[in-house]
Amino acid sequence: MVDTIQENTEEKINETTQIEQNNSIEISEQIEPENSEEISELNEEVTLENSDDEIKRVKNKTKKMKKDEKEKAKEKKEKAKKKEKAKKAKQKAKEKEKAKAKAKKEKAKQKAKKEKSKKKKK
Repeated sequence: MVDTIQENTEEKINETTQIEQNNSIEISEQIEPENSEEISELNEEVTLENSDDEIKRVKNKTKKMKKDEKEKAKEKKEKAKKKEKAKKAKQKAKEKEKAKAKAKKEKAKQKAKKEKSKKKKK
């Protein structure tokens, strides 16, 4: 996704550069020939500066996107971790409840056994 955006941005940069170059050629042709060389040089400088700015912008945007993707992955991992922790806690509670029920059943069994032996003694 980041690569696609970066490719699209680079294409836009190339298109913009081409348009700027075409515009500078048109401007140069309209001005007197003695100034055209100087103007061409200035236009090239401006074009290069604009391209550098665009490249910086794209790099910053790409960095931000990568950072956002890392953050989302981290959040997703934390969410999965919490879900797993909750699942384990639920399982533990279930096992505790089973143990409680088993102990209660055993206690009732022992009580019944005592009652039975008391009746036999009488």
